[in-house]
Amino acid sequence: MNKVILICGKICSGKTAYAKSLLKERSCVLLSVDEITVALFGTDAGESHDLMVEKTQSYLFQKSLEIIASGVDVIFDWGFWTRDDRQEATQFFTERNIVFEWHYIDAPDDVLLNNLNKRNREIEAGQTQFYYFDDDLAHRFWNMFEVPPKNEIDVWINSSEPIETEEELHARIYPIILCEYNAAWPEWFMEEKANLERLVGAENIARISHIGSTSVPGLTAKPTIDILLEINKNTDLEKLAAAFPSVEYITLSGEALTVQTPPPHIRVIKGYLPDGFAEKVYHIHVVYPGDHDELRFRDYLIAHPDAAAEYAVLKRSLFQNYEHDRDGYTEAKGEFVRDVVKKAKEELSNGNRT
Repeated sequence: MNKVILICGKICSGKTAYAKSLLKERSCVLLSVDEITVALFGTDAGESHDLMVEKTQSYLFQKSLEIIASGVDVIFDWGFWTRDDRQEATQFFTERNIVFEWHYIDAPDDVLLNNLNKRNREIEAGQTQFYYFDDDLAHRFWNMFEVPPKNEIDVWINSSEPIETEEELHARIYPIILCEYNAAWPEWFMEEKANLERLVGAENIARISHIGSTSVPGLTAKPTIDILLEINKNTDLEKLAAAFPSVEYITLSGEALTVQTPPPHIRVIKGYLPDGFAEKVYHIHVVYPGDHDELRFRDYLIAHPDAAAEYAVLKRSLFQNYEHDRDGYTEAKGEFVRDVVKKAKEELSNGNRT
């Protein structure tokens, strides 16, 4: 039987991170008042805020009935600060014979403050859009919260440490790893090239190239095989995505892409296990046929060992600050990469003139 999970807890107790962890375990829909009000009205609604929250809550209660009726579980992620709030929700679902559970996040003060400061830093850096609470305002709201008695709660979570977000989990289990050149990397590329030809079909492929640091003999690199998969422009993208078995591959598109990606805006990764990397890891960059900078960069480093050595020194220096920030690591290398690509184009232009 489908059910509703109602998550309550103080501001910055880790409710949203906990709700997202539940999403990984079951097929369900997450309903969040804050997510909707911030998306629709921003973070400065002034005197209208409480009314907007009340209307949003009422709407989501009704919407949850449709979701449950369709055979899908529902998670409510909003604080339910007071006993009256919790009794109202309990009565709503009891009267409709809907199974529900109360989950309470019991976070100590030091965890609350740590989560608050972290979120405020992300807001100030423009990394997230959410309500900003200074210490005084946060303490006022924390004091307003009515801790539920244990007989009111089905699942009581003692959060002695900050709950790890999905982004933090990925940063921890998928860190930047640098190692000396492995002579087996070209063989790994050829293995996956054969897989791609079988899965995607030769009729859809214009060219498959080994790119990135593992394609440059002798270069220190992340042990990840980067592959440039050039597909024909008439390739059916839905069929292309479906061609990669989800047991082995993760296909990224749309909002799942965290770095700028050229058309058709698809990237495929392989070797990402639930607890870390497999022995062989692949990044498959799907592009249309063209004159791609990744190939220029590879060829220039192969032809200029001094530039490759300089690149290795840069990567080792960046590793100290970006071990758990893959996108930051890539961005920090950007100036060097652009400079090398520029030199490669100038060299090619000069060669054509002579």
